[in-house]
Amino acid sequence: MCLLLESIRYQDGRFHLLEYHLERMRSSCEKLNLPIPTDLQKHLTPPTGLQKGRWKVRVLYDSEIKNVEWLPYQKAQTKRVLLIAKNSLNYSLKLANRSFFEGLKTNHPNFDDFIIVKNNQITDGTYSNILVKLNGRWFTPSHPLLKGVQRQFLLNSGLIHPIPISPEILLNQAEQIKLINAMMPMEDCIDLVTENIYIDGKLK
Repeated sequence: MCLLLESIRYQDGRFHLLEYHLERMRSSCEKLNLPIPTDLQKHLTPPTGLQKGRWKVRVLYDSEIKNVEWLPYQKAQTKRVLLIAKNSLNYSLKLANRSFFEGLKTNHPNFDDFIIVKNNQITDGTYSNILVKLNGRWFTPSHPLLKGVQRQFLLNSGLIHPIPISPEILLNQAEQIKLINAMMPMEDCIDLVTENIYIDGKLK
């Protein structure tokens, strides 16, 4: 079985949204009928001399913690994004195996990221959930590929609202578009402009 993955933000001496990561770990293990790892906390002691800044704590696990890495984090540069249809894609669990997404980059090397369209509905980027501003309010696709922890935090806080979002709405009505994930909160994430979003030929 493929290992599960959590990427936890550790910034300036504290973890962010840790309780959301723990809840997703519990939920993922229950779906796979796995015992829930009980030893995560002992792996979350920062290495000696850890510098200030933003760090990705990459946790691989199944019924137990397999590996924990502390990686300095730098936000990706996203300039060209391809809107691409993948109706059969299922990524409801955060798996360490990301070969499908890596294959997109291999097949379309001129693009930095991809927005997956499923049954004519916007879902996610390859490593992020999507926020769209419409009429002054922020929304997120109601059926993402993966329910990210940052997205869930914003939903629980009432800062965003789930609605179906079609490619037409994204491209023609969005006032702003943001890409968020556990490492990129809403106030420090990736902003997209529609001029940099391209449409795969199969969607036209």
